[in-house]
Amino acid sequence: MSKGSIEKRNGGYRVRIEIGIDPLTGKRNRLQKQFAYKKHAEQFLHQMISQVDQGKVLGKGKGLTVRAFFEDWLKTAVKPQVKQLTYEGYSNKLKVHFLPLLGNFPLKDLHQDHLSKIYADMQVKGLSPTSALHLHRVIHAGLEYAVNNAEVLAQNVAKKAV
Repeated sequence: MSKGSIEKRNGGYRVRIEIGIDPLTGKRNRLQKQFAYKKHAEQFLHQMISQVDQGKVLGKGKGLTVRAFFEDWLKTAVKPQVKQLTYEGYSNKLKVHFLPLLGNFPLKDLHQDHLSKIYADMQVKGLSPTSALHLHRVIHAGLEYAVNNAEVLAQNVAKKAV
């Protein structure tokens, strides 16, 4: 559950809400707003905490592209944890089949249908279902990191992609 506070300041009330951690800088993201009346501040606080908890409001991941996120994820989360050959395999799968199509797309707008289309197109091009499955596993792992560790997505859309 998200945290927030109201403090009296300059004759009004300031609301502060924690909305996650920026994956690129590691800094906390906060939403702040000033109100003249405490009642309005309280209403805003409850409304925004509810939206943050439902994944409707996220931090600085708003402008993050698919390419920027996955390249950062590969460097910071994958490379230190796996063998070089595994890292290169993940990187190549993303660079060949995924990033050319959706790399400039906003990460927050990525949808399961985008992924399903990529997997289907891979099979139309003559690639095996196993190749699509391997790509799916890499994307799934990256998006799971975006949800659980980087906190830039509310849900992993790869879970529903077929």
